[in-house]
Amino acid sequence: MIEIDGPQHRNRAAADHDGHSIPAPNTSSVVIALAAYHESAMTLPREPLKIGDAGYDMSAAPPDAWRLFDPEAPDPGYFEFDWISARHPDLYHRFALTTEGLTAELQRLVDFRGLDVIDVGAGTGRSAIGLASSASHVLAVDAYASVIEFGKRMVHAANVTNVTYSRADRSQLPVPDSSVDAVVCCWAELDRAEAARVLKPNGWLIHMGGHPDEPGELQPLLDEQFPQMASAAMRDDATLPDRAPVDLEFLGEKEWPDVRLADGVLRARDFTYTADYGSPEEAAAIFGRIFGPKIGDYFTDRNQATNWSRLRIYYGRVAT
Repeated sequence: MIEIDGPQHRNRAAADHDGHSIPAPNTSSVVIALAAYHESAMTLPREPLKIGDAGYDMSAAPPDAWRLFDPEAPDPGYFEFDWISARHPDLYHRFALTTEGLTAELQRLVDFRGLDVIDVGAGTGRSAIGLASSASHVLAVDAYASVIEFGKRMVHAANVTNVTYSRADRSQLPVPDSSVDAVVCCWAELDRAEAARVLKPNGWLIHMGGHPDEPGELQPLLDEQFPQMASAAMRDDATLPDRAPVDLEFLGEKEWPDVRLADGVLRARDFTYTADYGSPEEAAAIFGRIFGPKIGDYFTDRNQATNWSRLRIYYGRVAT
């Protein structure tokens, strides 16, 4: 079991912290914005918030309330993943199937048996529940109260007993130095230096989400619908759903300069995952609410219930 401590266990660089607990990302970053269309919490265009502010305390709407909205002026707006997940955690949970694909693929790369794990930006619980199938214990950390409550219900419904939720900042994880075996972050921003603080020597640091250059099936339609976010970096063959998995190695100090990896190597796996939403009507409803009716029409026009995505897992061991 992971020992949860108070705020005295802070990032060693906390004296330089700017006071914004979870800052909004740079939404001018085209690659991040496009990769994030799957399910990420990376595209918040509003002002940064602090835990305890009204946004993080937003109440969840009743189940399925997201199905009724004004297509011309949705609130929360299209692409606003953090706000959508906070107001409609049931919608986000239905959408977040690629998280299961990422978690399953990760467990082919890393043996989590007997490990104490922190899941940063755990959301509605898909990654935590998946990791709990082999890990000793998973501490699921998130900032949004409504998302945490929903996640707790999902953990209970899955009869999982080794997941604990904690409301905390990614830059102030509520555990002591060198106390966990792995830090995992799926579809969220990660403070790598803070993650390294809480990891034991040779602990696993893992960040996973969309491929930066090969986002997936909906990319051409999203480029057309949102030209301001179009990616010139996308590979010519990125529209092919049958690309094989690819294993890569990067120079750790170049890719992750804020942490020191045990062997100096950052590894990655690229792969394709196809999510099945059960029916064309359900896929259209989910994607139409998150990205707009034209994206939803893609599924009804094709009588299609699936969507494929190109995903990437970064992983490495942190040095002492």
